[in-house]
Amino acid sequence: MGNRQSPVKRDNMSLIILIVGQAAPGMQHWRHYFDHLEFVYVAGQYDTLQQAMPLLNSTMVHALVLGKNIPELANDTNPGEELNDQPINIITLTYPEKRKHVFEILNVDILKIPVTKLTITNILEKIYYKVMTEGVETPIKKKSYHDHFFVHYENKYHRVPINTLRYTEVIGNTCILHGENRTFTTDSIEQINAYLPPWQFTRVHKLFIVNLHFVDQITTGIVRVGAVAIPVKPGYSQELQRQYDIFRKLKEDSRNPLQN
Repeated sequence: MGNRQSPVKRDNMSLIILIVGQAAPGMQHWRHYFDHLEFVYVAGQYDTLQQAMPLLNSTMVHALVLGKNIPELANDTNPGEELNDQPINIITLTYPEKRKHVFEILNVDILKIPVTKLTITNILEKIYYKVMTEGVETPIKKKSYHDHFFVHYENKYHRVPINTLRYTEVIGNTCILHGENRTFTTDSIEQINAYLPPWQFTRVHKLFIVNLHFVDQITTGIVRVGAVAIPVKPGYSQELQRQYDIFRKLKEDSRNPLQN
């Protein structure tokens, strides 16, 4: 099996992974192989890459676990066919600042039959160790997000602190930013969203952006920020819950830029 590299301070951080595809033969309960590891957090399990893409683009995921029968890989040539011919592939992701796409593949580990909890543990610990000790640019790239931004309204620019911004709503042609004070702007919600760190803010509806730090409750079709009930676009509540759970995990990580 080779020497096992044990990561340091494992309780300070969770290795965040996504599972996509179906289990290989003989591994019908394959998620249990990941759930039993105390340093691993399974953010979601999907049948297709398209379903997983919102979280992949959120810059929150360390590793992507690919199983069998993934539609997007079924007709691909190299490397798709090679990946899909194997039982399980664990892809380590990176989020470099200068990039063509949101994420890039850092490394691919292939698990061949027989797959055991020990082989999975060894690979995930290796990924964890790399993230912890080698400064891999994942899950969050410390890029040029500031603690504030400026919006335009009535020929003036107004300063908006990011960490106290609870949510943003659109009414007519105006965006209202709800923080310690209410700020109005004619800037579009797309412009505002571009200023906000994606691990902390999510657009839950075409008219609303929410700061996950201030979320009190998520139910089907509704997210509550304090006493305010904000609509969630159809089919997005479960995804929002996953993002919120990841955000809470990230806040617990003492190495994370979210930590004060």
